[in-house]
Amino acid sequence: MPLERHFSLMRQSAPDSDEREPDSILGEWILGQRKHTGWQELEEEFRCVILAEAGAGKSFEMKARAKHAKGQGRAAFLIRIEDIEDGFETSFEVGRADEFENWLNSKEEAWFFLDSIDEARLGNPRAFEKAIRRFAARIGPARQRTRVFISSRPYAWRAWSDRVLVEQCLPFKKQNQEESGEHERMVETNVAGEPGEQESAL
Repeated sequence: MPLERHFSLMRQSAPDSDEREPDSILGEWILGQRKHTGWQELEEEFRCVILAEAGAGKSFEMKARAKHAKGQGRAAFLIRIEDIEDGFETSFEVGRADEFENWLNSKEEAWFFLDSIDEARLGNPRAFEKAIRRFAARIGPARQRTRVFISSRPYAWRAWSDRVLVEQCLPFKKQNQEESGEHERMVETNVAGEPGEQESAL
């Protein structure tokens, strides 16, 4: 019987929270929310960071979900963050470079599972920043149809600066369909839906 994971939302961190102790972050994560979300709901998001301790099975599950998505006929890829810098086209563990190019030239959505910030930072503290910038450059204007899931141990995720990095490199604007008389039009709004009020998609 497959293991069914559930996730809880962490509170958004304040600008001075990069140096918070992992235990305090986990305390909010576990106790701060009662609503639990499964993979099916989580994969409807466009930007998501998954935090879990060592031995929780993050890498196994990221790979399993990428394969599951491919099995459903979706464009899906698993990439280890530490491998991106050595060569994007050779970094795929699920999916292939030619499949990526085919998706890039299409109008379809894709699911990208980027595993694992902590492993990437073992060799170079700036490895995640360099990798996420290179990934963002490769998907280019297709980022609006890209769903990105990033995994990390809690201690390796810099709650403020990494969030800002992801928001800057992988911005996302929600599209709403509005009806006007007999015509429908697609309009881009921020996630909050109000002019001038930008809310993170992460």
